[in-house]
Amino acid sequence: MPARPPAPQAVDEFVGGNIPVEKPDEVGRLVAHAMAVDLGEDMPSDVDDLVAVDLMEYVPASWRSKKAPRDWAALVLKHRASCLEVEPEAVQARFVQAVKDHPLYGTCFFHVRKHRFPTQMDAFPAHCVIALNSEGLHFLGADERDTLASFGYADIYRWGGSSTQFSIIIWNAASEDTDDVSMFTCQAADMAALILDYINVSRWWLWRGRARGGGWAACRPLAPEPRAALPPPAAHPHPCAPLPPVYDCRRS
Repeated sequence: MPARPPAPQAVDEFVGGNIPVEKPDEVGRLVAHAMAVDLGEDMPSDVDDLVAVDLMEYVPASWRSKKAPRDWAALVLKHRASCLEVEPEAVQARFVQAVKDHPLYGTCFFHVRKHRFPTQMDAFPAHCVIALNSEGLHFLGADERDTLASFGYADIYRWGGSSTQFSIIIWNAASEDTDDVSMFTCQAADMAALILDYINVSRWWLWRGRARGGGWAACRPLAPEPRAALPPPAAHPHPCAPLPPVYDCRRS
């Protein structure tokens, strides 16, 4: 593995398959950018030499088996000249820009297994991925990271879990009712904490917009009792235990 990758987070997101890429040539272009910044003028111009400098470590895991190493090298070499004719900083900037513009950049991913899904999610695979970012909660395919469904944080009513399961109540716009979704995972505590963080940040921005005359609806609690009347976190038997009611931040 290269010792000095360009923009580590961007490279990790790309190589780890968190940023879906649709075409092989686009994979080759991004790999060429990453290798050009890392190797500079020492980037080999020969197929076999390129394979020998750990080319496949730069190729996203989901793409590695789709072509032989020599074929990947040929794709990468198509972009070698254009990458080396500019300064390494410019090549790195191109790579980072291409990756960070993707909606899934900076997203946290959690692998889960279906337990109890509503009817409209019956077609989801048994194993899928829950993605959490500033835009909301997303259900993704485990292999290609294709988006199966997305929900903004205003559509998340309650959530929580145990050491083996995570449950969430989400708004179903089609039926104008809520759906109870549960899944098997050992990361329920992390998922619950991250959702709470994103919602707290969203609430702050909503209130900030309202304070400046932006016309945002006030966040109102779903439960009638005030938050102060709820038991403190220490009263819950497990860190994944169901959390207090969250807030409905939809526009009124």
